[in-house]
Amino acid sequence: LWVLLKEEIKLTNRKNEDKGKKITDLGKLKEMWLTSVELNLPDPKTIAPGDIAKQAEIIDVGQKKIQEWTKNLLIKIDQRTTAVSEIENPGQKKIAKKLAYDANTVDLKALGTYLRGEDRDLFYRQAAWFAALEYFLSGNLQTPEELTGILEKMVGDDYLVKNPDGLLKPYKDGYDFHPDCPLDEPDKAKVKIILIKLRNRVFDNEKADITARGNLSVQDFLDRKPGKIALTIHAEKAKRLGGQIFWRSGGVLLIESDGKAIQPLDATGGIKEAVQEAKKMGAYLYFDSLYQNAPPFIRSLSKEMNEKVQLLWHLLKRGLLRYEITSMATLNQEEFFLGRECGDCFLDFKGNWQTADGKTIANFFFLIRRREGEENGVKRIRIAKAPSHLDDFFAQCMGEYEEGNKFEDVPQPLRAVLQAAYGQVRDNAEKTAQVTP
Repeated sequence: LWVLLKEEIKLTNRKNEDKGKKITDLGKLKEMWLTSVELNLPDPKTIAPGDIAKQAEIIDVGQKKIQEWTKNLLIKIDQRTTAVSEIENPGQKKIAKKLAYDANTVDLKALGTYLRGEDRDLFYRQAAWFAALEYFLSGNLQTPEELTGILEKMVGDDYLVKNPDGLLKPYKDGYDFHPDCPLDEPDKAKVKIILIKLRNRVFDNEKADITARGNLSVQDFLDRKPGKIALTIHAEKAKRLGGQIFWRSGGVLLIESDGKAIQPLDATGGIKEAVQEAKKMGAYLYFDSLYQNAPPFIRSLSKEMNEKVQLLWHLLKRGLLRYEITSMATLNQEEFFLGRECGDCFLDFKGNWQTADGKTIANFFFLIRRREGEENGVKRIRIAKAPSHLDDFFAQCMGEYEEGNKFEDVPQPLRAVLQAAYGQVRDNAEKTAQVTP
């Protein structure tokens, strides 16, 4: 096959000489044909049972080799597929498909012996599974549709199974590990975190795209200037009439205002589907309703339309809360953390916060207050205002506390948040100092 392919390329090159064209895919195709060599790993079982330390060392080295080999093998499979797609000549493409198929089959068979080979050492199988799952969930994806597509492909390739209550649930559909997966619970938790980080990157990409489409500041919007604005909407805890607690989803909302009425244009995150439905129905919100304490109810509208109008009202009120808290600040973050001045500071933590039980908190912002105590001028710390989605997280630290050195006298988890925020502010100040003449 390789000889035939070279002859095909030579023939095509001769035909294209007068046109100044040259086929340059030969190197790609040759690389694509080369298959990965199967690993030659020592068998941990050959070590004397009493020498546990030596056996553990061999297994650790073997696992690292397996992980690197698995990653490189999967990279090469993807490279072959990409190389085939870039070939324009029909004759070459046909041959290249055959070459890629044969090479990929060999590599996948070799990988399969570690993924599902019962004769393989369990630790080696676990290493291969973890490396494969990590590879698939570490791609440069841009949209939720691409992320869902990867998960569906992993289902088709028997890495995952669909399960509404599964451990892996980036959006409304749930997934779980295939029954053949030998990973223990700690490693499965690591895979879940990898997926969460991927989902967050996808969300950040969408957020940046939607934000770039806005042309108004919050103040411009409140001054009723016409245009578009993107608002970050934090998740919010709410209570139904019967007392049942539920969460209103968050995301990023793009709206357009003419100073009198507001209509939705686009959204991402948990609010995306509902906002798209509101847009399709033609729902809009009167600007004046934002100054009311309750969502509007218009008798002439249907129940469904009223629900969408009220949805927009709740979303905008939440989106504007960040601005409201910001406007209450009397200190910037450098003055508060580095200068240790007294006053109110709007703390906007950059990134998501991972809780001890594996949950992720997005839109992490609140107003933190420092004042000098009446006794000996000891500085004291308290949360002055925070959105409702942080109520549970900060439930045990809503009092006022002596600050101490590096916030050591402040209870957890507020202490950890303040220490992390201090690090962000310090690092940002150092970077600014390096580029400022």
